[in-house]
Amino acid sequence: MTSQPAPGTPQQPGSAQPQPPQPQQAAQPRPPATHLAFSIVSTVLFWPVGIAAILKSVAARRALAAQDLPAATAAGKSARTLAIVGTCVGAVLVLASVVMTIAATAFVVNAASTTASPSLDASETEDAVSDASIAVEDLKVGDCLALPASGIASTIEVLDCAGPHTAEVFHTFEMAGDAAFPGAEAVKAAAGKACTGEAFAQYIGAETDASGYAINYFGPTSASWSMQKRGITCFLVSAEESGELTGSARG
Repeated sequence: MTSQPAPGTPQQPGSAQPQPPQPQQAAQPRPPATHLAFSIVSTVLFWPVGIAAILKSVAARRALAAQDLPAATAAGKSARTLAIVGTCVGAVLVLASVVMTIAATAFVVNAASTTASPSLDASETEDAVSDASIAVEDLKVGDCLALPASGIASTIEVLDCAGPHTAEVFHTFEMAGDAAFPGAEAVKAAAGKACTGEAFAQYIGAETDASGYAINYFGPTSASWSMQKRGITCFLVSAEESGELTGSARG
């Protein structure tokens, strides 16, 4: 049996000394979160609430710097709540805008398609084929026209010769000349020479005096001449007071 030293007896060299317990350090509390990054994200989605969240996050950081943990905790919680609200509202608004954009695009495409391809019945289709406005220089022999009231136009309405009309093209030709516009009198002289006599007689099969028709023309202007549009279009009109024709005058 091993003997134990008596109380108060000095320890022998090499024997263990009992150690007093070490004091335990208290765990440091975790600093409250400021949620600044979350607040910035919510600002992108819905800035009115996001800015308020950022202000709360900044207040939480300042409270932390001042070691005011209760104030920092309260401000951090407010920032988180505002950031959640801003993110949710922003997400809903983004989704709504996407849906509205898709709906608006579909509506515009559908409206454009309907406008570009309207539904026509048989009578409307016939009118669309027979009646059209074209450029004066594109008129051809045999076209029946609705002359404008002013007598001056760059486009003319072409009608079905079987119906009422006010003019009929019987001859076209191009004026020769230099680059400079020869003047209105030169155009009038060229038209008077080409639109009377043989061209008219061959088309109508009768002399001008006995035909019941008068002759007129469309000629180039200074502006159209510079654009190489130098054609003269001869057309006949009714010599009657009504000025209306029905049926083709071609003989």
